[in-house]
Amino acid sequence: VREGLRQAHQDPERIQFAKGSNLLEQGSMLNYLNKHYGEIETDTKSPKEMQKEALKIAKKADVIVAVLGEAWNMYG
Repeated sequence: VREGLRQAHQDPERIQFAKGSNLLEQGSMLNYLNKHYGEIETDTKSPKEMQKEALKIAKKADVIVAVLGEAWNMYG
């Protein structure tokens, strides 16, 4: 999504990004899913730091695109 927005925008440098949160914070579950089903990338920042960064960018934005979801193997 982020790359598509950058390709479509007249000034791609104006596209800002903040992760906002990790998909999963529980280390044991993360290790299990990565071992058996692929690679879930996590940010080393604390949840509070990630939220603060996302809010800082959002407050300056004209438009916010929120991409939400879960790993393909986390649901039924």
